Amino acid sequence: MPTAAGVAASAMRRHPVVLAATAAVTDIRVAVIGGGVAQAGAVLLDPLRQAVRAHATLTFTHGIEILPAALGSDTGLVGAAAAVLEETA
Repeated sequence: MPTAAGVAASAMRRHPVVLAATAAVTDIRVAVIGGGVAQAGAVLLDPLRQAVRAHATLTFTHGIEILPAALGSDTGLVGAAAAVLEETA
């Protein structure tokens, strides 16, 4: 069974690769991070930013901003509520 530390380490290895690949395919300029990662602040966001810079090697992927979600840990909940409201409207 994986440990919490192992899961976190795996996520921190994979998220930068996924963000850089998404930027290459969709030309995003900002990635908004929510939940616990956003709440951890610079402790997790700064290493994530560094790793994304290392993986975002195409010139048009340079300078991706990684920002914490304004709604913090409620981001997913607000997004789910918005989706339900949109479906029922």
